[in-house]
Amino acid sequence: MKIKSLKYNFFMATIRMMTGILFPILIMPYINRVFNPVIIGKFEYANTIVTYFVIFTYLGIPTYGVREVSRYKNSKIKLSIIFMELLLILIITNIVSYLFYFLFIFYFEKNIELKFILYLFSINILFTTIGFEWFYQGIENQEIITKRAVLIRIISIVLIFIFIKEEKDFIKYILIYNLAIVGGNLFNLYNLKKYIVINRAVFKRIYPVKHLKSILIVFSSSIAMIIYGQMDIIMLGKLSSMKDVGIYSTSIKFIRMLTSIIPLFGTTLLPRLTNLYYENKIEEYESTLNKSLKGLLMYSILGFTILILIGDRIIQVFAGENYLESIVTLRILAIITILSGISYFLGIIILYSQKKEKIFLNSLILAAFSNLILNYLLIPQYKQNGAAVATIFAEILVILSVILFYKKYLHNIKILTRNNFKYFIASFMTCLIYYLLLNKIELPNIYLDILIKVMLIITSYLLFVYIFKEDISKEIEKHIRLSLKKLKTK
Repeated sequence: MKIKSLKYNFFMATIRMMTGILFPILIMPYINRVFNPVIIGKFEYANTIVTYFVIFTYLGIPTYGVREVSRYKNSKIKLSIIFMELLLILIITNIVSYLFYFLFIFYFEKNIELKFILYLFSINILFTTIGFEWFYQGIENQEIITKRAVLIRIISIVLIFIFIKEEKDFIKYILIYNLAIVGGNLFNLYNLKKYIVINRAVFKRIYPVKHLKSILIVFSSSIAMIIYGQMDIIMLGKLSSMKDVGIYSTSIKFIRMLTSIIPLFGTTLLPRLTNLYYENKIEEYESTLNKSLKGLLMYSILGFTILILIGDRIIQVFAGENYLESIVTLRILAIITILSGISYFLGIIILYSQKKEKIFLNSLILAAFSNLILNYLLIPQYKQNGAAVATIFAEILVILSVILFYKKYLHNIKILTRNNFKYFIASFMTCLIYYLLLNKIELPNIYLDILIKVMLIITSYLLFVYIFKEDISKEIEKHIRLSLKKLKTK
């Protein structure tokens, strides 16, 4: 099997993630003006509920599958066996998940309208799990899933602007949202025939039970992550109001837009890192880890800087006047962009590539329980801002527990080195320049104002990174010089 280069896969994954960020940015101003916070709250509440059932159905296979598929990608027979084993597990979990999902709707959800919305969302469970993105990531073919994702997102945007005009179009909006999931994943399903074979020899060697122990550990980690990543919305819905859910979900949506880029480091690097570690190429393994850490820090600190500086303008433009309470919540949550990057690096990129997922699970369980307790204590009084503080505390606990108790597995990787600290200094200098020169300048066109300010913030930040002679900037400069030299020789 021809393997695409790491740079090409990273480039394709970046395109997919960037369009994933742009999609909600493009539709949010429109959707938030068509639907009030209560309607948005119902949508997010139902979407969060179905997300829990999707997590259960996946059973940790997306993360586990990437690693295992990457180990057998050079043998079509072995690749087919591992795929069929994981597919059989997914079929069983789908049946169980649908049973409990409909029982939940029937016995626990009393609101008739929410019941109907949850029934509409039910199709997500099946079609999310048959997307098989983990398979394509494992064979290091980001191209297929990227082309599919971009096409489906463009179609969805067009459909939303054509058919969503007023509040009574809420059901149409849910159907279009579901259509994007269904259509995209059917493409992935169709393309599988190129990579796997289904015959008697493959079926005779299938033994899915051997995967259960590792899958359950990964699944437990996913549950713990979802508890402190999604439980805030559920608890807000139960302990506060749907309006607060709408306000909070608007803020967290911007955070997730930025942090959605973070997993592309894992999905792109994990197959390669796994091979390096088990082939005992430790020097190359550590070098790749250090580069990925620098990339994560450079990106996440830049995201934090943008949210802190123009978070208020972003809410005003992309959410509207009904969501101004989200500004404070967004600024509280901004630090999550940095914390998520670090915890993902420690837990997924390092520990998971070494098959130490159980260690990461211990940290996540601690964080999940603390998040649950803090949400219960803070939400009744501080509402969406209390949920934000609880989420931050959970992320900090994950990082500290891994560093303090499991540092022997981190090899020679250190987070707060002198070189890495330059990103924080670049952020501070950018903030200083913004408040001195740009803060009081506002262009008549608010969209142009935000665009220009975002570009100036990014330029300023990257310029300071370059001035401080940070390692990644040196490497980029080296590549540019080599490219220019090749052009001149031609």
